[in-house]
Amino acid sequence: MKPWIPAGPAILFAPADRPDRFAKAAERADLVILDLEDGCRPENKAAARQAIIDNPMDPERTIIRINPSDSPEYAADLEMLADTRYDLVMLPKAESAASVEALAGYRVIALIETAMGVLRADDIASADNVAAMFWGAEDLTAGLGGTNSRFTEKEAAPGIVPGTYR
Repeated sequence: MKPWIPAGPAILFAPADRPDRFAKAAERADLVILDLEDGCRPENKAAARQAIIDNPMDPERTIIRINPSDSPEYAADLEMLADTRYDLVMLPKAESAASVEALAGYRVIALIETAMGVLRADDIASADNVAAMFWGAEDLTAGLGGTNSRFTEKEAAPGIVPGTYR
C-alpha cells in the first residue's frame, strides 16, 4: 500500500449531502473531505452516497469520511466506496487496530475521538493500512465530560472579538 503524503496545508470538509459544494471546495483546498458522518444530515445520507458516486473528484485529493464502524450507516458507506475510485477514508471514533484493518484495501485516517481510542492509540497506529491519525477534539472533549471549544452566539457576534468576555 502506498504511503499517504498530504498534498498541502489546506484540508477542507464538505458535507457529502451538498454536491453543489464539491467543485468549489476542490478549487479552494489541497484536499477535500467529503463528510458522510457529522457533516451530513441523517435523512440525506443515502442521497449523499449517491452524490459521491455521481460527482467523481480526484481520488488523490479526496478523502471520504465514512460513518463509525458501529453505525447502522457503515455497511452502506462501504458498499458505496466499492463503486468509486477513492481509497483514502477517514474512520470516525476509531478504537482498535481491528476497526482499521476491517477496511482492508483502503488507506485509513483514524480519528481518535473517544477515551478508548486514546488508550488504544498505539494499537490503532500499528494497523498496516493506517495512513494517519487525527484527533477529533470536539467529540473527545464531550466524551470526557468537558465543554466544546466553539464560541457562544454572543462571542461569535459580528464585530466582537472572542475572549473579551470574562
